[in-house]
Amino acid sequence: VRLDVAECLTHGFKKVVDSQKDWARRVVGFQLEYEVPQELAYSHEVSSCGFWPGGSAEGSFYSYAYPEPEGFAVRKVQPSAAYFDEALGDFILLYAAVRMNPDPDALLLTFLRSTYEAAADLGRWDRNSLEVA
Repeated sequence: VRLDVAECLTHGFKKVVDSQKDWARRVVGFQLEYEVPQELAYSHEVSSCGFWPGGSAEGSFYSYAYPEPEGFAVRKVQPSAAYFDEALGDFILLYAAVRMNPDPDALLLTFLRSTYEAAADLGRWDRNSLEVA
């Protein structure tokens, strides 16, 4: 199987743009016909996460909040292998920690939920209107 990085990135970007267009239609009440400007993408609070090929030889998972709520950087998150990187402004969980865990899916989900909850709770987000059961 050949991995076409450009195709993956293009597909991922299109997915982000499509989701922002849907958000604009539902929440703001207008239809976007073109690319989503950065001002719209960061017009509300964001908890962002993903995989970054840096941070270690194997890469890292990251999570950040924008704007960063007070106390976010010092908030204890799970799992214990996760830490806040001051230089990046992100919580980091090394890929190796996930790979070596007996239940890597559960470990990663714990990290993602924990960092989202830190952002949402400290930022006083209206979680009832944001979260779907």
